Amino acid sequence: MSLGNVRVIYCSTVTTDLEKDDFIEMVRTSVVNNKKRNLTGILLFDGHYFFQVLEGDKEDVTAILSKIQQDERHHNIYTLSRRQIATRLFPKWSMELIDANNDFFQETFGGDFNPYEFSDNEALVCATNAKAWRMRRLQEVS
Repeated sequence: MSLGNVRVIYCSTVTTDLEKDDFIEMVRTSVVNNKKRNLTGILLFDGHYFFQVLEGDKEDVTAILSKIQQDERHHNIYTLSRRQIATRLFPKWSMELIDANNDFFQETFGGDFNPYEFSDNEALVCATNAKAWRMRRLQEVS
């Protein structure tokens, strides 16, 4: 029985130096797992902080968050926002990635990105801005 869709935005701190290959494998595994559960969202990673939006069935989002809390690569996991939603912000992205190698962080935060300082609303604004930034970049490539 579905409990409805939710959007959870959380941040965490990476616990170790995450090698590029390990990071890529983590993202690939997450995309596969999210697709299986019909979860959507976005992941921002600046080399120090994870900022992730997860959208989907409440039970599935809770299950993935439980896995993340047990993941040794995450430390100081903090939920910035949890909302019931009627529509998804990221309906076509199982987990779109914006990493520190892109200029989103410099353009948006001047390189000073600390998601722990975000309020609920600021977290949603960050996610919305990240989506708009990514959509512009995807259109530039087309």
